[in-house]
Amino acid sequence: MTKRSWWRVAFALAIVLFVVAGVLHLSLRGPRVSVVAPVRGTVTETVVSSGRVLAPAEINLGALVASSVREVHVREGDAVRVGQLLVQLDDTEALAAVQQAEAALAQAQAGRFELERLSEPAARSDLGQAEANLEEAKRDLQRSKTL
Repeated sequence: MTKRSWWRVAFALAIVLFVVAGVLHLSLRGPRVSVVAPVRGTVTETVVSSGRVLAPAEINLGALVASSVREVHVREGDAVRVGQLLVQLDDTEALAAVQQAEAALAQAQAGRFELERLSEPAARSDLGQAEANLEEAKRDLQRSKTL
């Protein structure tokens, strides 16, 4: 072989090696994928479920006096605060009792002077009883107003 034919063989061999290297490089590289840069943001997590909610406490209410309910200011399940008016009771009977006690007191005071002459101890007892009845009626009225 001549020097020129060696160069041709070497050149052909170099081209074959270059083609083989290119094919190997492309086959070993793997598939092309697209890449996205990360972006900072908020993640919202939502859970959908069914169930039953229970209150931490259940309280039964009652009044200290017997009366009809005039107005209800809350519904079942409403959140309430300390001191909030829940129910307004009818106070007409309590007011009538106060008026009756006041009338009895006035009558007792009117007859007091006459009774003092006849029997002072009995008059004081009646007056004391009338005042006690008045105070009790006023307490009942106050209780119905606070409930």
